[in-house]
Amino acid sequence: MALMKSSSAVLTPAWVQWIEENVQRGCSADAMAAVMQEKGFSLTYARHHIAASTRHVASVPATPMPQQRVVAGQTIKTLFAMAAPDIELLEGVLSPQECDELVARSRHKLLRSTTVNGQSGATEVIEDRTSSGTCFTLAENDLIASIDQRLSALTHHPVDHGEGLQVIHYLPGGEYKAHFDYFPPTDQGSAVHLRHGGQRVCTVVMYLNDVEVGGETHFPALNLKVLPKKGAALRFSYCDQDGVLDERSLHAGLPVIQGEKWIATKWIRQRPYV
Repeated sequence: MALMKSSSAVLTPAWVQWIEENVQRGCSADAMAAVMQEKGFSLTYARHHIAASTRHVASVPATPMPQQRVVAGQTIKTLFAMAAPDIELLEGVLSPQECDELVARSRHKLLRSTTVNGQSGATEVIEDRTSSGTCFTLAENDLIASIDQRLSALTHHPVDHGEGLQVIHYLPGGEYKAHFDYFPPTDQGSAVHLRHGGQRVCTVVMYLNDVEVGGETHFPALNLKVLPKKGAALRFSYCDQDGVLDERSLHAGLPVIQGEKWIATKWIRQRPYV
């Protein structure tokens, strides 16, 4: 494909196609970046878009990994794992008793769930997220402190990099439409939240009950659905050491069709969350 020298920092569709074709062919990122630099792109800009494209092309399929390990005293089994993007489904992260206790401690203080407004950074109620929830501060009680320590050991991030544990409740019809957990850098409102510990890098979703029908966690870009299972957890990362974000982490909480759904969510930041 013949490509003209670029005088702007905006990729044309032809350049996007060229990057994707060469990623699929297995060309090295350095060689591709050198070509783009010769055509007028800055080296940093070229490498950023090549890295982003690499994350969109052909993810590694999930494969069963039936292995066990003990994390902070809890025996946890890996049900499957993906390398690109980085996703694990883990069994036994919470005990049945811990699940029940989290639900019991949350039920009386639920409020309608909110999301971040991309322009202002304020939190607001939207139709795309029809759930209620509550938040626990770090080490608020012995139960929360124990879970925070376990998740720290599981994710290899310090406890103080974690936001407070959120417990979320969905009734029949409740859902959270497709969204990213990270703060989009292009959104003006993200700056408000990035000041408090930097970007989110990792999410752990813990299932506190078995949903009768529906309520799966869905990754549309991966054609992956995860059924809620009491005590299990889904861990996925979406921000690397260079701050490059993985858009394949787009996910949704599908509508609960029958029964109810309880989850606990932990978001982890680049730096201590303050």
